[in-house]
Amino acid sequence: MKITKSVRIAALSLVSFAIPVTGHCQTYALSAPITGAMTMSAQDLNGPTGSTGSFQLNFSTLTETIYLNPVAQTIEQVGTISATPSASSLSFQEVQQIPGVFPNPPTSVTGNVTVALAPTGGGLSFDTGPQPVTWNASDGAYTFDGSVSGFNNLVGSYSLVTGGQTFSGSFTYQLSLKQSQFGPLTPSAFNAVSTTGYPNTLTLGGLGGGGGELGLFQSSPSVVANVTATNGFNMALSVGDRSSVNGAGESGWGVGEFLEWSSPGTVTATELVPEPTSLSLLAFGILGIIFLRRRLS
Repeated sequence: MKITKSVRIAALSLVSFAIPVTGHCQTYALSAPITGAMTMSAQDLNGPTGSTGSFQLNFSTLTETIYLNPVAQTIEQVGTISATPSASSLSFQEVQQIPGVFPNPPTSVTGNVTVALAPTGGGLSFDTGPQPVTWNASDGAYTFDGSVSGFNNLVGSYSLVTGGQTFSGSFTYQLSLKQSQFGPLTPSAFNAVSTTGYPNTLTLGGLGGGGGELGLFQSSPSVVANVTATNGFNMALSVGDRSSVNGAGESGWGVGEFLEWSSPGTVTATELVPEPTSLSLLAFGILGIIFLRRRLS
């Protein structure tokens, strides 16, 4: 009896712990076509103006898992943006002036740089984190912060050919939203949800921040490769291009990747069938043992 009582207490404890996990969070999924693109660019910080190259990552589909917690009144979006690159790599050629030591004058050396950049895992991935939802009477929907603050799943490789030598390597990097003198330049995932059809479905809108917002994302690390050749050519490779002018004709944006996206109208997310947690399964298994013991006793 002591063993049976202990097992029963353990089972009830597990059940009481597992029920909040499954009961408080609702999970939805959506897949929708989107338009837009992000620049994929690189530059040699030690090179003259024009030591840059770029191509476009053209967006096609947004896939999201949405976690809605009606008790905490929060919503979280975990998404992947499928995209097709306009090229497999970028390249540029630059000439550097190498200082000479008397009586040898300065010399010019040429470097040819090729860089490949790409997201991993099938596309750009993001997570907004849990965001509070607030009723907006004017919109007739709940609104929340859908800001996308960065992307962590990017990789690259480089090749530098100069003076008969070839240098190559690979790197990983992340992109974070720039905070500039113009304020946060924030493209938004969905930022409004209608409860029509709830709890089976959610109707989401506002992707792009209302018409599509232009965002500038900066790379970390700022220098992904630093190479010095025997002939004195020095490359400090950075992800992102020199951006001297924004849409208003003002300078000061710095170096980074530009992103812009939008979605046609609203998108419907469908609730996924909740799956029992491991704790729930374990608890129900223990309860089954108790009932079996009762029948055999």
